Amino acid sequence: MSTEATRSPTALRPNDRVPPGYQYAPHPNASPPTDLRVATDHPGLLSRPDQSPLYRREPAYDQGYYAKSSFPRQLDMNTFQSPEAVPRNISLQPLNGMLEGQLAANWARLLKGNGVPMIVHEVRTAVEGTGHYLSFINVASLEKQLWHEQYRARIHPGFIWACLAMARLMRSSSVEDGQAGLQIALVLFQEAKNALEIAWADPTYAYAALIVALFESSAQPNYTHARALSALIELDDYIHQLRLTMIDARDPDACRFQQGVPVVYYPEGRDHLAAGNKCPCFVTSPVDPYHTRSYLPPWDDSWSPEQVRDEEIRRLCWSALSLISGFLAQAATDNRSMPKFHLSDPGSYQLLFPGEIIDRLQPAYAARDGLTAKESVWALYCRSMLLWNYCNRFRYVSANEEDHVSEDISEAWAEAQTIEESLDAHNCSLDTALIYTTREHIHNIRMIVTQALRRLQGYDHGFKLTPGPIFKRKHAEDWIYYQDQLVRRAAATASNLQSPESIQLTQRPWRVQWFIHQLSTCLQLWENERTLDEALHLGRRLLQVIDTMNYLWDCPTNQAQASELRARLTEACRLMGVEAPFSRNLSAPAKFE
Repeated sequence: MSTEATRSPTALRPNDRVPPGYQYAPHPNASPPTDLRVATDHPGLLSRPDQSPLYRREPAYDQGYYAKSSFPRQLDMNTFQSPEAVPRNISLQPLNGMLEGQLAANWARLLKGNGVPMIVHEVRTAVEGTGHYLSFINVASLEKQLWHEQYRARIHPGFIWACLAMARLMRSSSVEDGQAGLQIALVLFQEAKNALEIAWADPTYAYAALIVALFESSAQPNYTHARALSALIELDDYIHQLRLTMIDARDPDACRFQQGVPVVYYPEGRDHLAAGNKCPCFVTSPVDPYHTRSYLPPWDDSWSPEQVRDEEIRRLCWSALSLISGFLAQAATDNRSMPKFHLSDPGSYQLLFPGEIIDRLQPAYAARDGLTAKESVWALYCRSMLLWNYCNRFRYVSANEEDHVSEDISEAWAEAQTIEESLDAHNCSLDTALIYTTREHIHNIRMIVTQALRRLQGYDHGFKLTPGPIFKRKHAEDWIYYQDQLVRRAAATASNLQSPESIQLTQRPWRVQWFIHQLSTCLQLWENERTLDEALHLGRRLLQVIDTMNYLWDCPTNQAQASELRARLTEACRLMGVEAPFSRNLSAPAKFE
């Protein structure tokens, strides 16, 4: 690589840019940093002057055609199907007379029991309640199409069935519609699944598949790991069949990642990020770091239907990667095999980031020493997801593979640092969930890279005695401290389901697995370092939230998993003399007693 090929923007900092440890969040009582024993002067590892984030000139080659050796070699996407998953093998077809008849009959069935105003209301409920996951739905554009038969025929009815099912599920906790609503949601969901047997090769088919995957990943009676995985495999396959991640292939601003690390480059002349510059984000209310804020990229009312569809597809693909990343993170923690998805491969993308089509025209993103459109909160979130997915291949490196992987590890570390520095420039708290998740991705990337470096240098041998990632004590303390702030707020909400904030639990069935995943991580931290009493205290608070959500959402799989984790946590507390977790009935809110 030419020394003139430069990395994404960053603030000017001292030359020592690669610290041996990563401080995820300031911890008031943290122990001294652990020596990771990673030789930073090792040739080809971490320190490469030609890739320093200090530079911001554009690369001397076309990103779309830069091919270098990478680890591992070309991904074999036919190996990703887990034996426990049974995805449907549906080959999508262009519209033909037979498909038109099937689609028309299904639409007639759909409209017989659901008027357009009710459909629009339910779609809006689903979009507003699911935040980032369904940000690809332009409700105003969809409403216009639904009122006209010739335009409505361009929408796969499975997409609408899935929206109706998801909206109904969100209102079916035990404090709202309960079992009656849940049964309606399951019937609507089966209608969506049946409609998807009409294998029309249209983007709205993939829209439906994403909502089906979100439903399958949510707490409901039929949830299982295998069903959720099957739905994700199908979603990934449909997006791949339709080549939706390649729609911006002719746009020079679209990032193109071939076989290497997904590094984003910027135009020539952007030498550094000026310290103290305000981010270009427009925030309508005062910034409060302790208040949850959500932001969806806007839609341009002047866009043509084709332009609207293109932006919907972009957001769909990144939302699909978000669902897949969440599943893979849980698989890694539980020590399950991590399936390979097309969407996890950076080489599958020639795609703008959500909202980039608007941001790149804004003067605020064109300042010589400011952030670019590829450093918006949404763009940084997507970049961190893609980089984390790429770095998962480093989990399996060994010392004899150094020649193949050391350059990629160096690039990945530097790109993570660059993303973090761009994120630090955002003082807007524009979207607290995205910012938090991006930082978590960065932290996890550094953990993976650090562990890979230790294996390459011969410091880690053999197999782990416990599942999941290995945290050094400093990393563990920082993770616990940061998670504890979030979990305390969730626990306060769980104890008062009458508060406005309670919808974060009572209408978000897909979040149960996240809390279970965090509790599993807490127990792994303690099992690796049994002096970490803080992990047990955090686990007790997490279990309170999980118990409340299991009362809200009828899901035997989640309840069984929570019972297993409760037994492990109770035993760990007994061994360490820590107060045992509350019994299940005491963890439930008073109204359930």
